[in-house]
Amino acid sequence: MVAVAALRPPLTPLGRKLVAVAAFLLAALLLYFIDNIPAASALDETKAWTAGRSSELIVYGPPRAQIFEFNGAPGAGLDVRASAVRLSEDTLAALDQAGVARPAAKGVALSWLGRTDPSGKINLTVENLRASPEAGLSLVATGNANIPQLRLTPIQTALTITVSAPAGDSLSVPPIGLKIADRAVPQPIATMMPVRFEVPPGESVYLTFPSEAAMRDASFRLGLPASADELASDLPIDRFEIGPRRADPAGTGLARVEQGACGAAAGHFLLTRLAPRRSDCGGDNKLAVEDLQVAPSQLAVKVSGSGFVIKDGKPVVAGLMTKITSNKLVAALLALFYAALAGWVWKSLTGGAK
Repeated sequence: MVAVAALRPPLTPLGRKLVAVAAFLLAALLLYFIDNIPAASALDETKAWTAGRSSELIVYGPPRAQIFEFNGAPGAGLDVRASAVRLSEDTLAALDQAGVARPAAKGVALSWLGRTDPSGKINLTVENLRASPEAGLSLVATGNANIPQLRLTPIQTALTITVSAPAGDSLSVPPIGLKIADRAVPQPIATMMPVRFEVPPGESVYLTFPSEAAMRDASFRLGLPASADELASDLPIDRFEIGPRRADPAGTGLARVEQGACGAAAGHFLLTRLAPRRSDCGGDNKLAVEDLQVAPSQLAVKVSGSGFVIKDGKPVVAGLMTKITSNKLVAALLALFYAALAGWVWKSLTGGAK
C-alpha cells in the first residue's frame, strides 16, 4: 500500500480544486434528489379532476371489458356521430333483413339521432377491446353554450359502442334518425333496432346531450357489474393524465401532463428517477375511476386508489429532507457535515486563504 501510494502522482492545485467542486456539486445534487423523490399517496376520492375545453383527459390500462354505460334522463335525447366506424355483424344482419343495402366500405360515417317517450331512457355502452398499459381512452368536453358534448377517442385500442332507445310506458315511440354512409335507414327499422359499431384506434365518436339540465338526471355507470343484480361502480385503470388538448386526436400521448396519477402502493418511493414512467404504474396497485360528469365547458372524474400524483406539471414529492431535518439532532449533524464540507472546499479553492 505504501509503494502504491508512493507511485500515485500527487494532485495538482487545479486537480484539487476540480475534486472539491465536484464533491460540492455531488452533495448539492444528493440533497436535491433526496428532497424531490416522488412518493405515492392515497388519492382524495372526493376531489374532482377536471379538464376544460382546451384540455384532454386520457385514462390508460382499462380492462378488456365495458368501460361505462350511459343511461339518459327520462324522455331526453342523444346524438351519436362518427366519421369512420365499422358496423357489427348483428347490425348488418338487421339491415339485411330490412332490405337495406350494406355499406361498401368498412369504415363508414354514422349518425344516430335518438329520442324517447317521456318515460323512456336512451342506453349507450362503451366497451374496450384491448387490455394493455399502452391502450387508453381520450375524453374531451367539446360542448358549447348549455349543450354538453363528449368526444371519445381510443388510443392503441378499439371501442365497441352499442346504442338503443328502449320504449317507456307510452305506446308510441318517437322515430329515431339513423344515417349510415350518409344514407337514411328507413322506418321502422331505424327506430326499432339497437345499433352496434366499432370505433378503430385514433377515430373519434361524438356524443351530444340535449342540455345541461338533462345531464343531472342522467348517469354514467363505470366499469362492469360484478353480477347481474349489482350496479357498476368503478373502472380500474393504470394511470390517468390531463393536459393540453392534442391537435391530432389520432396521435399517441399528451405532449405535456399537467395533472394525473400513476397507480402505485401508498408510501412507495420512486428511487430511480424524479418522474414516474408508464412502467411504474398499475400492476396490483390500480387506480379506479369512480365518477364521470360531463358539462358544456368541462368534464370531471373522481378517482380512488393510490399512486404517484402529478400537480401543476410536477410529481408530488416526499419532501424527505424536510422530514429528516425536523429532528433537531439529525439537523445539527447534517449542518456540521456540510459546514465541514464547505470549509474543505473553500480551503481547496483558495489554498487556505481567509
